[in-house]
Amino acid sequence: MINWLRKRSVALSISIVIVIISFVIMIVRDEGINNNDTTTTRHEVHEGFTVTVTEQEDYVTYTITITDEDSEYIPLTRPLTEGTLTLGSTFEFDNMRITLGDTIGWTDVDASWSNLNRQPVFYIPITITNISRSSNRLYGWMVTLFGPDGLRLDEVDFYFDNDVFNGRNDMRPGATLNSYLHILYTGDGEYVIELNDWDYNLEVIFQIRR
Repeated sequence: MINWLRKRSVALSISIVIVIISFVIMIVRDEGINNNDTTTTRHEVHEGFTVTVTEQEDYVTYTITITDEDSEYIPLTRPLTEGTLTLGSTFEFDNMRITLGDTIGWTDVDASWSNLNRQPVFYIPITITNISRSSNRLYGWMVTLFGPDGLRLDEVDFYFDNDVFNGRNDMRPGATLNSYLHILYTGDGEYVIELNDWDYNLEVIFQIRR
């Protein structure tokens, strides 16, 4: 009876060890082989394409392998450090390559019927290249502007014919649009341009002194 109990105890201990080892193997496998402080690689399988995501200290690289000839996706690289970009930066967002100028121009709202009439506005040069395989554009609902008080700013793009959101800004694959982004001025301080397409959020933070 004692020998049977000893054998059962040993078997139970071995079973526990096997379960622990299996759990550790599952964790290592899920985390990926190439997992350290600076680089992590994972694979995401989607219908029509496979994405290999390599995260490094400063950047994340998306390598997209097309398995469907009709797919609109192409490889792209995006900054990993969200919220740290400034004016003058070039980045990729929603299959577009965007460059924000680092020079500021000044104007004001010219609309007697508006409560924003004669309110000061500054504008930033913006260049957008469509890097997708289909027609594309930068939609206004993807961009939110915040003033020094942290509150969302009123939109003023429809007051200016040369604003990036005013008029026809659809682009064919490979086309480039040179335009301006107009922002309501509410005082000196920190302004934020937030771009969000549900899957990805990016912020451009900069100081304005008039």
